[in-house]
Amino acid sequence: MQAILEAQKFRCAGDWMFYLKLAESGQIAYVHEAHAKHRRHMRSVIAQEQNRKAVILAGEIKTIHDYAKQKYQLSNDVLQKMTVFEASLNN
Repeated sequence: MQAILEAQKFRCAGDWMFYLKLAESGQIAYVHEAHAKHRRHMRSVIAQEQNRKAVILAGEIKTIHDYAKQKYQLSNDVLQKMTVFEASLNN
């Protein structure tokens, strides 16, 4: 599946690309309930060598945001949230 191949190119944020690519491959429905959870534990990819991986994560998130901006027509609200999130990763 293309979504998996694209996601494997990333070290820290592949799940975000996976979701984008998966969404592109079929129909999407809105479901109010949470179906995914985010957690961090001490042995996670993010937790280990936090400073080095923070730089990797920030770069990967920017790459994914740039992809989404190019591929989709995003609202100003979404673009602002992306900017705020990227800035939070660089602080």
